[in-house]
Amino acid sequence: MNLDTINFKDNSDEMKSGQKKLLDAFNIWSAGLSKHSVEAVYAIMAVNWATHVKLGSPILANTLATWSIAICVLFIIVNISITGILTQLNKDRWQEAEDKTESWIDDFQNRNDEKSEWPFTNKIDNYGLALLYIKVFVPLMAGGLFLFSLFK
Repeated sequence: MNLDTINFKDNSDEMKSGQKKLLDAFNIWSAGLSKHSVEAVYAIMAVNWATHVKLGSPILANTLATWSIAICVLFIIVNISITGILTQLNKDRWQEAEDKTESWIDDFQNRNDEKSEWPFTNKIDNYGLALLYIKVFVPLMAGGLFLFSLFK
């Protein structure tokens, strides 16, 4: 995103600088969440397997451990699927901007004083928000199930 092309309500350099800092921080944190949530589910699957095998109980005999691993596998499938969908939606939006430059500029100018998802779409925002919550809560849920499985 090029902040010089955006018509902020307060077009001061301080305003642009503050908004750029927020955007940069968001990008750093969301990239970290994406990376660490996937690492976490792999670690949860491994610790489930290692712990329950070491304790001498078949992992599939422990319902909570089985659910923990199943949730991790489901997370991986959903994460890859939604990431693929978001990649395609963003590619399509980029292609639209390349192919329809005049309508793209008009679209921006018509929305610059409104709170809108521009340059994204509602669909991109909704998938992105869903993936954000999935990446936060699914590893926490799987980890919690692992912890409870130790006491079963």
